[in-house]
Amino acid sequence: MFLDFKSLYNPDFITLLSILSGCFIIQILYLCCIYDKLFGKKTRSQTNTHVLPPVSIVICIRDEISIIKKDVNVLLNQEYPVFEIIIVNMSSQEHDNFVFESWAKTIPNLTLVKINEKSNFSCSKIFPLSIGLKAAKYDTIILTDVNCLPTSIYWLRSMVSAQEEGQCNTAGIANYSKTKSFFNKFIRYEQNKYNLQFLSFLNINAAYTVSANNFLFNKKNFLNDEDLLHYYSINNDGTAILDKYINHNNTALVFSDYAQITINRKDNISSWWRNVSSRMSNNKFSKSLPKTVKFFYNFSLYTFVLSAIFSMIISNELLVIAAFLLVIRAIIWCFCTIKSLNLFSQRDLISGFWIYEPILWFLTPFLFLSSQKIRKRLWS
Repeated sequence: MFLDFKSLYNPDFITLLSILSGCFIIQILYLCCIYDKLFGKKTRSQTNTHVLPPVSIVICIRDEISIIKKDVNVLLNQEYPVFEIIIVNMSSQEHDNFVFESWAKTIPNLTLVKINEKSNFSCSKIFPLSIGLKAAKYDTIILTDVNCLPTSIYWLRSMVSAQEEGQCNTAGIANYSKTKSFFNKFIRYEQNKYNLQFLSFLNINAAYTVSANNFLFNKKNFLNDEDLLHYYSINNDGTAILDKYINHNNTALVFSDYAQITINRKDNISSWWRNVSSRMSNNKFSKSLPKTVKFFYNFSLYTFVLSAIFSMIISNELLVIAAFLLVIRAIIWCFCTIKSLNLFSQRDLISGFWIYEPILWFLTPFLFLSSQKIRKRLWS
């Protein structure tokens, strides 16, 4: 018999079944109501006839002069009417500072802002970012980072053209460059999950976090924030303030190939760990609703898996129910994952995502604990 009705009077059976069912419902609602809503969304093409305002590209660097020169040469090839590049050099100690400054003066639409840090002054990346915004000639700002290059010469055009009437921001995505190593595929899978998360939450008007590697906004919204000084001394890359005012109505979403940014960094475990931990530490500044939803999803996920395993061990009746719920959840999760990998041009990861996901499950608690230890850092 599928179910022994005598089990219905067993308190342990009822408790486990309730936990399984409750966690299963939370998981399905999250996957279907948050992630799935993004998949049907269309983004505008870069060929749209659109009024193209002048744009300032702001990049903050520190001891990365040897890299940024190559990045600037790529950005200068953008197919866009009027734009400038603002490089904020935060106390770089490299010996070729003078050579770089001389080279920067030869490029008309490149502005170099140099900040000389004193020994008793410490700040996060948000301070040089605010200085760069004040130096920008144009109101429309797009943030990116060193070693982050557009995938197309139509990147700026795509980010601006994605906006509809009343929108002043555009949220784009960044993906790691592709190599053949297993670790590269794993970090690209984790980055894909992050892209899916922040775009999905923003799509339902519950901004959770935003990628500072590819975000366009109006600088007045940033500079007018009364709490700006509060963020100077904390570990934050600027997303804390951006998260406070972006919503579904004023922010366009774009994830087409033309509008993406490629992160060209070496596949380094310690660097990746530090970046993800820093990103997690910034989540404390997000709004309450998305943080609560995300907490219940993560908590219910681990509880669901553990209770399902425990149920399979102690009861034959619960074994069938738990296995059934696990399969249903796995099918829906696979559907969402494959759709997101296709959507964000990461199709080569489809064959191995079932390997990367358990590894990420195992590492997430340790990454979270690492993020809680981050206090004040000179550079984010």
